[in-house]
Amino acid sequence: MRIAVFSTQEYDREFFDKFNKDYNHDFTYFETALNPSTTVLTKGYDAVCVFVNDKVCKQTIELLSENGIKLVVLRCAGFNNVDIEAYNRVREGNFSLNKLMGFNLHGKTVGVIGTGNIGTAFCKIMLGFGCKVIVYDIKENTELTQLGIEFSTLDQVLTQSNIISFHCPLTPETHQLLNKASIAKLKTGAMVI
Repeated sequence: MRIAVFSTQEYDREFFDKFNKDYNHDFTYFETALNPSTTVLTKGYDAVCVFVNDKVCKQTIELLSENGIKLVVLRCAGFNNVDIEAYNRVREGNFSLNKLMGFNLHGKTVGVIGTGNIGTAFCKIMLGFGCKVIVYDIKENTELTQLGIEFSTLDQVLTQSNIISFHCPLTPETHQLLNKASIAKLKTGAMVI
């Protein structure tokens, strides 16, 4: 399959090429964003791969179709940049909030595993939401203890937390830190990030 990849960075090329070895797709990487004026670049391709800043509006989709594009693939979690005329709930006229309601973070216990720069920033954000924050790390972070955050054992974090967020690098020590045994220790309904 010939695929035009838009809004690419060096890391996109690296990983697409690495994992494409067994599939032999033909990727062409464009640093430019996809929009109606850049659809001319898609002639001769079967599919496009887009990112968050690409504009996949109605006009873009029509032009892609004229160019023979059969598939639009997103490499991002959101799809607000894509003109999806009939998302299931909207198509069915279902604007109910049933099963879409979140929960209040205030008062919840948040367990953080790994207190490097990102873990520390996450702890501060959770404190701002009024959460009780407990952390596990092999090394205590004095910045967090000065904020009143307690360092706990891994088991305490797993058993006491409503939400657990991992901020540790993948090392032999952290490999499969979350496994069948550790999941069995979680509170019912605990959320893992």
